[in-house]
Amino acid sequence: MSMLRRFARAIVCYIWRFCLGLLLLASAAGAETASYSILLDTDHNPETGCTVATVAGDFTGVEQRLVTTVTFDTNTAKVSGVQLQNCANSTNSTFDTVAWSDPGGWPVGLGNGTSGAAVIETWLPLSALNGAGPLRLGVISQAGAARDALLTDSAGGVIEQPLPSVPPVSPATAIPALNPLILALLIVLLGGALHYGRQYPGAVKLLALVGGGRGGRGPGLGRIRWTNHRLARQQPVGDRPQGGRRQPG
Repeated sequence: MSMLRRFARAIVCYIWRFCLGLLLLASAAGAETASYSILLDTDHNPETGCTVATVAGDFTGVEQRLVTTVTFDTNTAKVSGVQLQNCANSTNSTFDTVAWSDPGGWPVGLGNGTSGAAVIETWLPLSALNGAGPLRLGVISQAGAARDALLTDSAGGVIEQPLPSVPPVSPATAIPALNPLILALLIVLLGGALHYGRQYPGAVKLLALVGGGRGGRGPGLGRIRWTNHRLARQQPVGDRPQGGRRQPG
């Protein structure tokens, strides 16, 4: 799951803390589905968007609504679908455009909420919202014939949810390419080195021998002479006695 999705879930879970009193799973005996809608005034303007009638009065200015459907029986419950719907016609307040959806499938937390209430997790991608926020929110629920609504916070004020600022994605850093002239020069030098190594293999051995000098663990370079066009290495000077002959040791 991406970081943006987890963050969006956290925001909507925070919204659902307002909704614990609306969860009707316990009271809707015999019902098979329940729906929970978060009404989203994405431009924070009650004069634009659709009007949604609720048992607590009309909620105006709805540009989008997030509808979460729950399927349940006597022992289990799970989210069976999530839809983000756009207000299609503000005159007759219809929502017939689905901006985004998720098939659901995750379980409901039965008894995990305050005073044993059920907790429903829902989410939406922030990129699917059609306004910059802050959001003005209302929440409604329906299960069978039972309905409820939450349009204000505990103090009677507007329920608001600021939107986080999503940092822009930094463009990929381009790897600089070699200048074509430099690349051609390197190819020529490499080709020349290979040709020289084939013509004069002893020179390659000389370079390898110099590389194993006193900078490493091996002995010093010593005297180097050519024998029948082959490179021969004599005893290093530092390992020889003054008389020129090696003393047995």
